[in-house]
Amino acid sequence: MDYIKNNTLKVTGIGIVIIILLWGWTMWKGSESFSGLTTDKSGTQATTYTNKEGSVTVGGNTYPDNWPTDVPKYSNATVQYSAASNPQAEGAASSVIFLTKDSIQSVVDFYKKELVSFGWNVEQVVNTGGTTIIAAKKDTRNFAAYIADSGDGQVSVTVGIELGK
Repeated sequence: MDYIKNNTLKVTGIGIVIIILLWGWTMWKGSESFSGLTTDKSGTQATTYTNKEGSVTVGGNTYPDNWPTDVPKYSNATVQYSAASNPQAEGAASSVIFLTKDSIQSVVDFYKKELVSFGWNVEQVVNTGGTTIIAAKKDTRNFAAYIADSGDGQVSVTVGIELGK
């Protein structure tokens, strides 16, 4: 039973992150197919795409503007990519990918401790093949972090948050 629970939560956590990133990628790369699309670069590395269905901001090298104040930011890291979506029909989401020279265990320990201190319920921590996935929930919101060795002396972390409506 624990095996099924562990794999279900693992797949859920990965699914949240992948959905957030794929939706942002689709809006970013497939923008020509959206009618009424406007863009705003605002002098930053991020670009915001907006149409009647909502907006998505992709490509920034900082935490997204809609990053919740009750979700910890890992400070000893360099943000490589961020995305934030605000669709009209569904809940908003936010994600960030960063690199750190800290160990995987240091990142895992940080999130386990800080999420709890911010009132999140850490539902699962799965360690498989040198990768750790953390899934947490608070209210109607979901948090997932995918933490892995990037192979170049750094750790790559992808964090996705389903923010709800």
